[in-house]
This record gives sequence, structure tokens and C-alpha cells, in this order.
Amino acid sequence: MSKATNKIGTGVKAVGTGLKMVSGTDVPAYTLEFLTKSEKHPQNTSQTIVVPYVELGRDGNCVVTFGKDTPMVSKKHAAIERRGPETVLKQLSQTNQTFINGRPVVKEWFLTNGDEIQLSANGPRIRYLTTAAKTSTIGLSKRIQLFAQQSLRPYRRALITLLVLFLAGAAASAYLIVTLRTDNQRLQSAYKEINQQTSAQQAAIKKGDSLFLAAQKETANKLAAANQENTSLKQDLSGLKQALEKSNKTPPPVRVQPVAVPASSGALLPKMIEQVSRHVYFLKMYLTIAGESDRTFVGSGTGFLLSDGRFITARHCVQPWAYVNLEAQKEADQRWLLVNWLYYNRPKGTIKLELELTSPENKTIVLPAEKFTVRDGQDLYYTDIDVGLGPGKVQLASPEDGSDWAFCSVDTKSLIGVPADPVGCSQLKSGTVLHVLGYTFGLGDSGEAPSPFYSTAHVSQTGLVGGLINVTNLSAAQGNSGGPVFVEKDGQLVNVGLVSATNSDAGMVVPISALK
Repeated sequence: MSKATNKIGTGVKAVGTGLKMVSGTDVPAYTLEFLTKSEKHPQNTSQTIVVPYVELGRDGNCVVTFGKDTPMVSKKHAAIERRGPETVLKQLSQTNQTFINGRPVVKEWFLTNGDEIQLSANGPRIRYLTTAAKTSTIGLSKRIQLFAQQSLRPYRRALITLLVLFLAGAAASAYLIVTLRTDNQRLQSAYKEINQQTSAQQAAIKKGDSLFLAAQKETANKLAAANQENTSLKQDLSGLKQALEKSNKTPPPVRVQPVAVPASSGALLPKMIEQVSRHVYFLKMYLTIAGESDRTFVGSGTGFLLSDGRFITARHCVQPWAYVNLEAQKEADQRWLLVNWLYYNRPKGTIKLELELTSPENKTIVLPAEKFTVRDGQDLYYTDIDVGLGPGKVQLASPEDGSDWAFCSVDTKSLIGVPADPVGCSQLKSGTVLHVLGYTFGLGDSGEAPSPFYSTAHVSQTGLVGGLINVTNLSAAQGNSGGPVFVEKDGQLVNVGLVSATNSDAGMVVPISALK
């Protein structure tokens, strides 16, 4: 079958479907939501498709057209064709690739509800959405407009050819000519009405753009104010840290470095974040040494509840004395070295650490650190370190051996945690987006129900390296230690590990499979 014959056949089907729709008959339809702003399609607008075959590109005959601001889109880039109950995306361009959910389409691909279509690697993104709405409920003017845009305009040349053939075969019938003229007048009236509708729509779009720009400016002002407030908080926290280091109280271990404001959530649905955030707890550590009357606040961190009833955090939040830097001469390291010596050389109970956990629903749980399971089989022992209390041993862990984790079983009758993927966590590909929650700089301690900070990271090396998930662009800082790390899977956030430490913008994530 020739391309011209195929074009005529497709046009006839499109016209037939359009006429059914205009007459009030329900026809299958779907919606294309434009996720990227372009000249012809403002961001977050949509286009209802009612014909069985449409083409996407910069060609004026395409149903979904793009302007000169999208040079990466071919004149005829791709097509969407309905085949019975299925809908297929077909690759048309010979030079520019089409992607579905980030995967390149070689020839064609069956679409499912929610799929993201991207025309070229840096081109506009479109979401394919099925719709349960009946076309018979669409207003007559709108149905006529859809008929003209999708059934007539893309196939006008093919339909004109068909019309010429039809007229040649029916030249002897004056009655048919009169009928066609009458139909033509009706179509002209329809076109006139459609043009009027289009003008009204363009005016509405222009007004919408103005409102969007105003909202965007207001958002930018709020973000600038938030950044200024964040800078002030960092300065206050820096002063507090210096004061703690000068006091006689034991300061918290420094596990991560300060970093910029967490990145935007991008396409991640806020509902997913909300579902898992309520299982992320703000953690405060209190140390009591036998012979002292008061317990001392020594630091904060993050923990989270898994759906199997285990509460997870970093080991350095449960045993901070196990991560002393022997080469550092800081007063904090010397104090924790002393606590380490007491823990391993004095009777059990001489050192007591309690974790006070507060949920975003402002529910508090107190857990003794001794109830947590940790992995200390690879710790290093030292017997020649003098802390001024006589001979004894010191036992230290490394954050780079994958042992920086701890868990404790809790009563799950009223608690339901986040799901985990202990298999997939070791198979993550380089570049995979990770979603991180935690209480950066201890900002969960405001006196109100805490709300974890959201940030992102990217897997920097495929698979596990030294038993860890290596990441870059980790927008996390002190206080994020022990916080959950997620990937998006089947429409929900699934836990794959916990934050251990960061170094500049790189970092280490302990895979959830390590917790045994």
C-alpha cells in the first residue's frame, strides 16, 4: 500500500471518528499533558486527543505541533496510534530520538497511563494520561474545534485528493455538487466558530501566562527570604557549636559536612514524600556516666522505621565513642576517647546512652542504646593508648567498612514503617536519583512536631563498592546521619539504605541489605 493511499485511509478514519464525536457519540480519548514550557504549549497545559492517529513534530500538519523554540524536535518526530484497546508510540524521525520514561524507542512502544514521552534528549516532555471522561460530555463548540484540529487539518491534502476523485466520479450528479457546496458552507461556518474559539483561548492563555509570571516572582521572593533565614540559622548553629566545644559537656561526633539548601523534589510526587516522612524520627542522644547526677545531651541525628518493625539509624548515633579520630587533637576526640575507654574497661552500665526519638506526629519513644544490634566484628583494638586511667583497651570502627548501622525491634502494633528493597539496593545503576530525608543540623528540635528535610543524591558507581553505595551531589549535612535513602519504584518510595557520612558533595550510603 502506497504512502498516499495509507494517508487517505488514515484521514478517512480520523474524519469518521471526528464526525461520530461531533454528533455526540462517545469515542476513545486520552490526554497529553505538557510538562515542559514551549512556544505553543505552556507548561502544565493539556490537549485531548480523540482521533486514532496523531503525529507530533514541528510540521504544521501535525496534530501536536511545536515551534521554532524547539529545534531538537523533528518536523515529524513521532506518532501515537490507537490499536483497539492498546495505544502505541511510533518513532518517525530518522535523526532525533524519542524516549519513554527515559528509555529510547527503537521502533515503537506500547503506552500505559502516566508514561512520560520526551522528544530528543533535551526536548519537550509530555505525559500520556488515559481518561475516563466521555467525549459526549464535551461541549459542542469544543467537539467541533477538536474535529477541525485533529480530523481535518492534518489530512487536508489527503482529503482534498479523495474529494477530487470523488467529484470526478460523480461529475454528472448536480445534486451531489449542491450537497457538497452546502457541506462546504457548513464547514466554513464551523471554521469561523473555531477561529473565534481559538482567539478566546489565546487570550485566556496570555492571561494565564501573566498570572504564572506573577506567581513565579512571588515564589522567588519567598525562596530568597528562606535562604536568608537559613544563612542566619547556620551562623547561629556555628556559634552554638563553638560554645559546646569550649564547654565541659561532650559534643556530638562530627559525621558530615555542611552543605547547601536541599535540592528540589523534581518530578517526585509530594504525596510519596508525605507517606514516608511520618516514619522518619528526629533523634537526640543523652549520655550518662556513673557517678554523675545528670544526663548530658551529646548530639542529634535521624532514624526511621521499617515496615518489618525495625527502627534504623547509624551506628555512630548509638555508639558515638566508636568513631574517634586518633590522629586529631581536638578536645572532642579526646573526650570521646575517654568515654570509649570507660565503656570497654569499666563494669557494664558505667556508660549509658539513651536515644529520644520524636516522630513528625510528635510522638516520643525512648530507647536505650544497649538494645540496638550493631556489627562490631571488624573493629580495631588498641591496647597502647594512655587516657590517664591506667592500662586498658580501646575499640574503634571505620565508617568505610559498611558497619555504620544499628537497628532495634520496636512494638509495631500501632506503628507501620516504610517498605524496603534489600535486593535492589545492591543493583542500583550509576546516575540513579536517590531521595533523602533527615533532620539537617538538628533543626527537628524546635519544640514543635519535627518535619524532616528533603534532599537528593545520585548513585556515582553502579552496584556496591566496598559494601557501600557511593553517591555524589548528596545534599545532606550534620544531623542527616542515619536518615533513610529511597528510590522511586512502582509509584512509591522504597528504602534502599541510610546515610553514613559525606565528604564535600560526595558521600556514603549503607545499603539496607547490610543490616543482618
